[in-house]
Order: sequence, then structure tokens, then C-alpha cells
Amino acid sequence: MDSESGGTLVQEILHWNYQSTGQLQLRTVDCTEHVRVLYAKENGLTSVPQELERMEHLEELHLDRNFLDRLDSSVFKLKFIKVLGAVCNRITYVSEDLGQLSETLTTLDLSHNDLQELPQSLG
Repeated sequence: MDSESGGTLVQEILHWNYQSTGQLQLRTVDCTEHVRVLYAKENGLTSVPQELERMEHLEELHLDRNFLDRLDSSVFKLKFIKVLGAVCNRITYVSEDLGQLSETLTTLDLSHNDLQELPQSLG
């Protein structure tokens, strides 16, 4: 129970791994606004899905082993993101907008990508 509101505390974890479709079909999931953790590993993604913007309470995003070459703006709009992983992609560029997440982001793992440098906004 959530002691402040007296309601039930809901924490949703969505495993959307190994679909290999090249896209996430999040439109088909009714409860995306309640998802706190999203695993989207090995889906053949070439870009970050814009549907992520609807997941306003997302705290963890795992995009490992896809074909991403950049982190798109939808990631930077996630106000509560704490963990962001995009290991083993093809990322060559990360926007300075990543610095917008510096107040909430505690873990960033972009290992095994083609990055030459991280944005200065990360400090």
C-alpha cells in the first residue's frame, strides 16, 4: 500500500525481448503509462521508439543488443529515468540533450558501441 494516498502501489516490468521485428509494438500494450522498467533487448531496433514518450514513469530502460546508431530525443524526455542501458549497439553519437537526465540518471551503460566521446553536458 502507498501510505500517502492509501492506494495500491503498482510497479510494472515489461519484458519485450527477442522479438527481432525491428520495432516495438507498444501501441498494443494497454498499461504503458504504468511501466517502470522496460527490457527491449535484441529486437533489431534501428531507432528508439517514439512510443517511449508515453511511458512517463519509466525508471529503467534496457535497449541492449539492437542496431541503434544514436539515442533519440524520446529518451531525453523520460523525467524519472534512473538506469539507461544500450550495450552492444552501433551508437556513434549521443546528443548533448543527455545532460537533461543528469539529475535522475544513476546508471548509464553504453559499452560496446562506436562512441568516440560522450557529451560534455554529462560533466
